[in-house]
Amino acid sequence: MDLNLLAIIIMGAWVVAIAAAGLVMSLRPGGVAVRLSAAGATTSDSGGRRDEILLGGDAEVFGNVRGRVRAVQLRPDSRELQDVELASGLEGRAVPASAIVSADGKVLRLAERWPEPPLDEPRDDVPTLRQDATVVSAEGKRLGKLRLVCFDPSSGTVTALVVDGRGTPSRRLLPI
Repeated sequence: MDLNLLAIIIMGAWVVAIAAAGLVMSLRPGGVAVRLSAAGATTSDSGGRRDEILLGGDAEVFGNVRGRVRAVQLRPDSRELQDVELASGLEGRAVPASAIVSADGKVLRLAERWPEPPLDEPRDDVPTLRQDATVVSAEGKRLGKLRLVCFDPSSGTVTALVVDGRGTPSRRLLPI
């Protein structure tokens, strides 16, 4: 057998293997479909710009996933974001709200570096909005499971919650 023919066969098999791997990655369960839209189309409401943190969604720094958002912690005296708790492996990690660059309801984008929180700071008395927490109205009626936390990016104040409805696949926006 000629060495050129052998090289062509090996390179052809390599190309087929890469194409098959790309196909498997794009069709795997949990894969994300990319929807392209016109650049001028926006879907913002009249209330101004609002960022949305998907609880259970990816948190990334420059496209590299750093973990999944497990919870959002608020300041005890207000509804202002204090920390975002990331689950990476077996333990969680608190990231300060000042490290949030943007949140589009799918991916939480973080700054490259952020100040580490002090280790002696107690976190037991901090209000925490956890993934899949049951949301209850003031009357005691169960509204659904918590999915998204909406906040004003300029002030960091939580403005609304998005919950999965009871027994329905629809989501509802609950202004705070």
